[in-house]
Amino acid sequence: MRKYLILAFLWSAAGISAQTLWQVSTLKSLMDGNYDGTVKVEEVHKYGDCGLGTFDRIDGEMVVLNDTVFQCLYDGSVTIADEHLTVPFADVAKMGPSVSRGIRASRSLDRLTKRLNKLIDPQGMYLVTLEGRFGSMTVRSEMPQTKPYKPLAETLQHAERRFDYADVSGILIGLYTPETMAESTGSGWHFHFISADRRLGGHVLSLSCGRLRLKMTRLTELRMFRQSVP
Repeated sequence: MRKYLILAFLWSAAGISAQTLWQVSTLKSLMDGNYDGTVKVEEVHKYGDCGLGTFDRIDGEMVVLNDTVFQCLYDGSVTIADEHLTVPFADVAKMGPSVSRGIRASRSLDRLTKRLNKLIDPQGMYLVTLEGRFGSMTVRSEMPQTKPYKPLAETLQHAERRFDYADVSGILIGLYTPETMAESTGSGWHFHFISADRRLGGHVLSLSCGRLRLKMTRLTELRMFRQSVP
């Protein structure tokens, strides 16, 4: 990650406008079971109009879209997140100048990511939205946890709730980061989904889709939020 931040500085020094990815904590910290929120939603909201994450005690999945922060809860419902909720992990950015194009229908999440991989530099960072109709969509959310927290892989064995939807319109919010950033952000693609009517959503596990409309922003800088909650 240090090398990546140096590259970001060089971009800025050269006068090139940097699209910044703002991150709360690290994915490794979340995987280790650190679920206490450290930054308020209102702070996250200031620095990104698109992104994904989770909430204090992993109380649902976060979708940030069009400057609104949604909370996808374990009962399958979706609500607009209270600005005073806290966040243990999130990645958000401003969707700046974007490439816009169509993406062919895909019968699986793996096929979709392979199509996207042909459009990117594997060493870069990208934030995307993909809008259209999905023949199938499987998402997850989680029940809020109580201390002592267990590592995420263990927690999901009993706290995860899965939801299967068919023939649903909506938007994928996706983040791509390279292998060199695995401990900080994860590596490869990470997708959250929210339906067009904003009533369904969560972390994407599988899908099939028709032709989608892609908007893609390349990110050139990673910055971490400072802890704002004691």
